[in-house]
Amino acid sequence: MLFVKAPGKQGQSWHQDEYFIPTRDKSLVGAWIAIDDATVDNGCLWIIPGSHKPGSIKPRIKNNNSDYADLETLDISKYSEDNIIPVEVKKGTVIFFNGYVFHSSLQNKTSNKFRTALVNHYMSAESMLPWDQDGKLPSTEDLRDIIMVCGADPYAHKPIVDVNKPYLRQASVKSKLDGNYDY
Repeated sequence: MLFVKAPGKQGQSWHQDEYFIPTRDKSLVGAWIAIDDATVDNGCLWIIPGSHKPGSIKPRIKNNNSDYADLETLDISKYSEDNIIPVEVKKGTVIFFNGYVFHSSLQNKTSNKFRTALVNHYMSAESMLPWDQDGKLPSTEDLRDIIMVCGADPYAHKPIVDVNKPYLRQASVKSKLDGNYDY
């Protein structure tokens, strides 16, 4: 996923990647690669360290914060502000994080600086992936649109399909809470 946050663009609300990319075996890891310097001003990543430890997907609630384009978010009210940290990094830095960790990004408040990041997700090849790509693809019990990066494919007897196509996500993301979440 390529995230290009232009000056003034809203951020992404609090979420867990495992909610959107459900691996079923808790093996999801994100690799967030900074293409530009990421600062608080241009909308860097924010995380809540240790929020992944319960190992559960938290319910999403309605978002009322205009810094975020998303209409849903996580309830982070039980965390003090001291537990919520910005991850300011130089371009070329890679941040690895668990699929259950709470993370977000705020609005790019600069007038002339982009914040671009490339995110790759990795998971065990033994996990089934029932991902419908946020309603873009038909639901399946296992989306075998994969690229093996190491090891042997334990499901080599099943075909690998090529259904994922690049697309631009709308600036405002609709809510799954009301059943309307097309992108």
